[in-house]
Amino acid sequence: MMVRLAGSTAWMLAGGAAFGATFWAFLNTPESTIFTLALSLVLVLAMYAVMAVTWSGAVLGWAHGWSGTTARRALAGLPRVLPPLLLVGLAWWLVGRGLEWIDAHAGEISAWFIATLDSPDVRWLLNGAGYVGEWVRRLAIPFAGLAWLGHLLLRGWHPLFDRACLAHAFSPVRLLLATLIAGATIHAPVRYGLYWVPPGLPATWVEPAFATLKFGAIAVIGAVGASLIARLAVKD
Repeated sequence: MMVRLAGSTAWMLAGGAAFGATFWAFLNTPESTIFTLALSLVLVLAMYAVMAVTWSGAVLGWAHGWSGTTARRALAGLPRVLPPLLLVGLAWWLVGRGLEWIDAHAGEISAWFIATLDSPDVRWLLNGAGYVGEWVRRLAIPFAGLAWLGHLLLRGWHPLFDRACLAHAFSPVRLLLATLIAGATIHAPVRYGLYWVPPGLPATWVEPAFATLKFGAIAVIGAVGASLIARLAVKD
């Protein structure tokens, strides 16, 4: 368990570094000519490829253990990332449009509740719908896509849709664990630690050294959390 967690964490850190470097290159690529515009497209595709290989390798590493063939198998599994990625993107977009519709029609929804149920304050309901929708977008949908990716990588294309895979992806226990892990290792460190600076920190070499250690700790904790989520997505 600990060996696979260490290997998955290192893999996630390497993949995150590669993704960040590719994204930085994309941001610094001008789009003034047809050649640089084509380079931007190549870099966008490279970012998606890096992300796909990172998560595929984590799933394969947890399922089969880490070896010299893990990276090669993750690269070979790139075509199997496409169906989950497309479905996750579509579901993400649909839920987002739904949340936008609720926000745009909040006044009409409130008026309906007042006229029908004599309930003048439904902000709690609208806020709750927003929180649930964001949770579905940011965790439930990606986790389901990751579970489906694990099914395709480990069991092949047939069947493309498996009832057992769906039950695994939407297991309440696994979703709860994934939520707790993501909250403790990704959301909380970024939200509360990203801009935190201890009082009295001298503006010398100590300040950049502290920032480097802090960002490194946030990255490692996040990689551990992502690794554990990948483990939850692997069907036993």
